[in-house]
Amino acid sequence: MPRAVKTSLLSLVLTLFSAGSTGARLYTVGDLNADNKVNFKDLQIFSLQWLDPSGCFGSGCADLDGLNGVDLADYALLAAKWQDIRTHLVISEFMASNASNKPPLPPKEGDQLDGNGDSSDWIEIYNPTDAAVSLDGWYLTDSNDDRDKWQFPDGLEIDPGGFRIVFASDKTEQENPSNYPYVDPKGYYHTNFELDKDKGEYLALVLPDGNTATHEYAPEFPVQLTDISYGLAQYATTLVCTGATASYYVPTSDDAILGTDWAGLDFNDS
Repeated sequence: MPRAVKTSLLSLVLTLFSAGSTGARLYTVGDLNADNKVNFKDLQIFSLQWLDPSGCFGSGCADLDGLNGVDLADYALLAAKWQDIRTHLVISEFMASNASNKPPLPPKEGDQLDGNGDSSDWIEIYNPTDAAVSLDGWYLTDSNDDRDKWQFPDGLEIDPGGFRIVFASDKTEQENPSNYPYVDPKGYYHTNFELDKDKGEYLALVLPDGNTATHEYAPEFPVQLTDISYGLAQYATTLVCTGATASYYVPTSDDAILGTDWAGLDFNDS
């Protein structure tokens, strides 16, 4: 069998999300470096902030209970989540004031109508992991006091690296008893609440326990502008173009002599 095998690669896209928007926090509690694990890296961050509390800010702040700075109570919270590894979904983007053009007007760039042709508020959920995630039992809410406000129907999942849009159009069970959770003709689901653009509000994606927010905009997202979405910063770089031809080879111990020369753009792989 030949040492090098030629294959056609699909686009390899590196997508990075950062919690750069004010109020966006990723969980598990104690995951200070947002890598979906609570481990020694988080303990190191915690210890540095214990010695210098003035360095505590943003989503990496070790003041986990928000009280009295970084203290033993926060250490107890981190210890309770030690070695916790959780699949994280995030609310990557949302629009609280959608003024998309309706036919016969031509669509503007970025217009997003729901399956009824209405310009409803929308929420985008992203799966940054390498495994499909089931949404069975998960919730969306716009109230910190009512975290199980709207529940996803069973049978939905988000593919690895995939997105799902849910419209926030206030489609209640009372108004749609035979179609609830409401799904429109194009298959989009609609929540039983709308988003408040004028004063901002709490927004969270909640685990099936009906209480734990796996991602939230807290205490509230800021006042929103019409046709301007808000969420996590996204950076995408195409590393390998669609249709590109590449070589791969599984090395053995005899190949140690190669060192790191194989990573060079001018490396001869023959």
